[in-house]
Amino acid sequence: MSLETADVEVLAHRVREMGNGLITFDGCMLAGKTTLMREIARRLGAQGLDLDDFVEKQRGVFVPALRLEDLTAAIRQARARSDFVLLSGICMREVLALLELDSRLTVYVQANNREGMPDDIDLIGAEAGRYPELIDSFGKLEVECFSYHARFRPRDGADVLFIRTLEEDE
Repeated sequence: MSLETADVEVLAHRVREMGNGLITFDGCMLAGKTTLMREIARRLGAQGLDLDDFVEKQRGVFVPALRLEDLTAAIRQARARSDFVLLSGICMREVLALLELDSRLTVYVQANNREGMPDDIDLIGAEAGRYPELIDSFGKLEVECFSYHARFRPRDGADVLFIRTLEEDE
């Protein structure tokens, strides 16, 4: 990882430095990936896409439920309209592998609690080979996310670690 920040302007500057290309936002569920992506897209006048918009709902899984052809077409259209295409979602590295795409800059959004600890420590721990005792009680989507973190290590492999502090009402 080359940069750790909690400052949106610092991140926007780093994206601007890239000049163009696909910029991806990964992280745990509800970490604020899409909110951050939309803010950066707004600041840069770039196209932003969210993987959630390409998921067949009520399947209980994420990557197998993606409409990959629709996503590929949307990325292609966005690239035609903008120097930058920003893409947010969970399991991003796995999705990019399926689409045979590379990210010019990868941002991992980590949500921390008010005490400064990662809110979803189990998924981050998966990157170091730590498995939660209660994994058998996880749902399919949680197991998929855990497995993704263990296999792809998205936090450790990110170009930018963006730290977001969760508010009390979240």
